[in-house]
Amino acid sequence: MSNPFGNFITPAPKMRPLLNLGCLFDIPTGRYFKGRRGESILSGGLAPATGVGGRGNTFKSTLAHFKALRVMDRYGRINGIIYDAEPPSISSIRFQQLSRWMPKIGGHDLEKEGRLLFTDSTVMLGNEWFAGIKAFAEDKVSKDKIKANTATLPFIDEETGKNHTCLIPTICECDSFSMMPIESVEKIYNANEIGDSGMNVEAMKASAAKNQMLMQLPNLTGGKGMYMILTAHAGDEIKMDQYAPSTKKLHFLKNGLKFKQVPE
Repeated sequence: MSNPFGNFITPAPKMRPLLNLGCLFDIPTGRYFKGRRGESILSGGLAPATGVGGRGNTFKSTLAHFKALRVMDRYGRINGIIYDAEPPSISSIRFQQLSRWMPKIGGHDLEKEGRLLFTDSTVMLGNEWFAGIKAFAEDKVSKDKIKANTATLPFIDEETGKNHTCLIPTICECDSFSMMPIESVEKIYNANEIGDSGMNVEAMKASAAKNQMLMQLPNLTGGKGMYMILTAHAGDEIKMDQYAPSTKKLHFLKNGLKFKQVPE
């Protein structure tokens, strides 16, 4: 029996795969689906939007780089775009070092092979980089390219008996979201000196722009096969009123700790 809403509503895909990273990442986040031979196959690991947060020197960047490289090692058709908001902290050499022991990409220069593109805030501000990501994503699903950018999954749709499909994932990493520069904020810096009253709105402008980016991520990632990895700095919350109670922002985030220069 057909659903009468189908004449008016476009149904969502029955599954959107998570990309396998390794058991300690995959099993807690994953779910098993049936394969062609009746086997159970795990879809778990890297989600379409992933945040890595922590204090300084807690290996946030290393973990983010590992996730990007691991899926590129396991899935040969995946490409990546890496944005360095704190240059020169990211380089092709660093990625080669981290992937040295990965079986399929170890010893490879992914930049020369055209699988990784590196850019940073000295050549593109954060809003320009994000605009480029959106333009790339629209081109990826354009009518003349979507078929070539679609892959067949090992998971079976039990209703139809056919394999599920998905857009070939693209990895986008921003390290770090906390330090990502925004053009509207840069204009404030250029028009005012340090300490000027005109500087008072810079934090509000930066937070608003980054919030606008986060609000666009669900449709950008879920609808166009983009897997976004963002890192953020965590630090102590400064309270003007020492007697005001601390509120817990996230279940695993300690009281009095907050992510810096990013929206809640």
